[in-house]
Amino acid sequence: GDPDVKHISPDRPVKTSLNNAVAAVNGRYGWSLGLDGSGIGVAVIDSGIHLIEDLKDASGKSRIKYNLDLIGGGTDDAYGHGTHVAGIIGGNAKNSTCSSCDVSIRGLAPNVSLINLRALNNNGQGTDSSVISAVNKAISLKSTYNIRVINLSLGRPVYESYAVDPLCQAVEAAWNAGIVVVVA
Repeated sequence: GDPDVKHISPDRPVKTSLNNAVAAVNGRYGWSLGLDGSGIGVAVIDSGIHLIEDLKDASGKSRIKYNLDLIGGGTDDAYGHGTHVAGIIGGNAKNSTCSSCDVSIRGLAPNVSLINLRALNNNGQGTDSSVISAVNKAISLKSTYNIRVINLSLGRPVYESYAVDPLCQAVEAAWNAGIVVVVA
């Protein structure tokens, strides 16, 4: 009855929804065409990748084909974000396929090779130079690992025009090298 209140919205429940990533981009259609990432490399520039069962091939071997630490502290993922991103990209659902599992969570390209370029530290922070170094490394490894995609699930505010911003220039160099760059 208060005239200053336009609307009251209920406090609705929320929950995680990672298992809708594939559906959100119609990933099942790609799978039906046999597109599962086989033979393709994706460079994950993030906080590292921790090797989990979902990131192994059918014979139990790691699909992380290359590791490089550009920030210090090793290539493992103490922060967790890079592993999360790698799972969305290439998880094979092994950890979520069991008799007590209620949903199987599979990444978009469950057979993709992963290139782990750690440019963020244990707090999920890095610098332009660590990310630029990672982008440049991905470009140099393109032919070796058939890198077709670079994933940058990170960001910072805009300070200058893309025409002079060194991070934007690095991303453009990757694009000019024929690599699709996915940026958060």
